[in-house]
Amino acid sequence: MSTAPLDLSAFDAAPRDLPRVALPDPLRRERSTRLVAVVGCALAALVGVMLLVLGLQGWNRLTFLLVSAGVVGVPTGVVTLWQVSRSAAARISRFADDNGWTFDALKASPGHAGSTFRMGTRQERRMVVTGEVHGYPVELGNLRYYVTPYRALPVLPGYVAVRLPARLPHVVMTSRSVLRLRVGFHPRPEDRLELGPDTALRVYARAETAHVVRGMLTADALGAFTRLSHRYCIEIVGDAMFLHARWPVSTGSGRRWRRTFADVAALCDLLDASPVWSVLRRQPRRALSSLPRLRSGFDEARVRKITLLSFGALMVVVSVVVVATWPW
Repeated sequence: MSTAPLDLSAFDAAPRDLPRVALPDPLRRERSTRLVAVVGCALAALVGVMLLVLGLQGWNRLTFLLVSAGVVGVPTGVVTLWQVSRSAAARISRFADDNGWTFDALKASPGHAGSTFRMGTRQERRMVVTGEVHGYPVELGNLRYYVTPYRALPVLPGYVAVRLPARLPHVVMTSRSVLRLRVGFHPRPEDRLELGPDTALRVYARAETAHVVRGMLTADALGAFTRLSHRYCIEIVGDAMFLHARWPVSTGSGRRWRRTFADVAALCDLLDASPVWSVLRRQPRRALSSLPRLRSGFDEARVRKITLLSFGALMVVVSVVVVATWPW
């Protein structure tokens, strides 16, 4: 099993040393549209500020809308542009070439059975790289989907998918101390395994498969999964383990790649040392082919509500700033 370190020099290379990468047409069109939107919002905000500074207008509906367009539209557009950055694509493409991995800027399908990949509509994967880490097939990328029928509010999480040597029961692990907003489903409370009052990890599995899951949760495994759960929601579905992140993981940032690969390497070491494989070998073949999934329901209404509340909170901040600076 290869444990050779990955070459991450692509993320430190100068722009002139990077290959030219042509983005797929859908990403190029989206980038152009967002660029126009960012420029338009910035100009609107500039006009609003100039009207206020020159005394041509006071705080009224017009200036409020102009300034709000810049405050809300510019950051949102910049984040989207960052998602489809040519520079990031070039760095990721060179990283893939340097390590014998494959790179796809866009895959117009969810591609996996994890719960997050079935959320929303128009799912697609972006900046996808596939290769091996410590002998385990690994895929990293960013997922994009919409939680509203009007395609106005896209969700842009990241993910890591690790292929396992055998099928395991459906398991979800989250941190007790972190808000569980990384995935839009909620395991039933009665499926939670009791691990002791001092454990910060919440583990959900069906009662029929609890003995297999407990065989995986050694003291070292509990510590490792607890650390990972502060950054990811961990899910096992069949022969794949997913690390669901709230943020994109496939970007042009070398720092983020190093942290992500450190997490993946720790996970692979954990899988190597896990006693669960010997437990599975003692299970009947028929039982392994029909492992039940967690009885979890997608809560798309909650995801939509969270997204809208976040947008609403931003508007509240803008309103507070306006009120605080209003010439009473």
